Amino acid sequence: MGQTARMSQFGWVPVLLIVLIPACGSVSVDESDSPTTESVSTVARTPAKPAPTTAQDGDLYLTPGGSEVRIVNGSEDLVSLLDWSYGRFQQARMPEPFVEMVTFDSELSKCESLAGWIRRNGEVSINVCLQADRICKEVNGVVFTSPGKLCLLHELAHAWLFENLSEQSKADFMAHASVEVWNDSEVPWHRRGVEYAADTLAWGLMDRQLRMVRLSEPNYAHLQEGFLLLTGAEPIVTKSFD
Repeated sequence: MGQTARMSQFGWVPVLLIVLIPACGSVSVDESDSPTTESVSTVARTPAKPAPTTAQDGDLYLTPGGSEVRIVNGSEDLVSLLDWSYGRFQQARMPEPFVEMVTFDSELSKCESLAGWIRRNGEVSINVCLQADRICKEVNGVVFTSPGKLCLLHELAHAWLFENLSEQSKADFMAHASVEVWNDSEVPWHRRGVEYAADTLAWGLMDRQLRMVRLSEPNYAHLQEGFLLLTGAEPIVTKSFD
């Protein structure tokens, strides 16, 4: 698919998430976090992959697949999280999501009650609103939390769906999820197929098992089947809770 199709087929998709972060510090990754309405996970610390570059405002991040992404309000730590997220798509052997700009916005008043969104208007851009205590914690150094990882994966999942989801796969997934609408702001968030699909992809790409409370806690088998319908592949998330 060419770039014109990428830009024109969709408008912008609001994403109802608890999202991202200002700069943290030198990074290791820890999944431990208190239960939330978004997800519940108690997991162990694992080392983060070093960021390939330090991206400050307007700098370019080079994805594992070689694409350039412009970073706004970035930092070395945010790039580490972005690099980890792209790496999960690579590990799952999924095509890399196409994104041209990622903005980390610390002014929550600009978000108008949305925690993040993706737009396809001239360029494919992700905007995430920053809540430091939801993404970074001081635990033997700075660590990233499960909600922070899930949020960025959810946003990138939207970009992946734009490029890679066939109409037949969309119909099959909606039937599986028992939703009737793909994307309609008048429909509750969890009843929109596009949001259910993005969360399913994000769940399957995590490195720790999560209970997807905002999807009414579907079991592993249900989420696994949904991930398979969307991608043709098995999820890479662990099968058990740590």
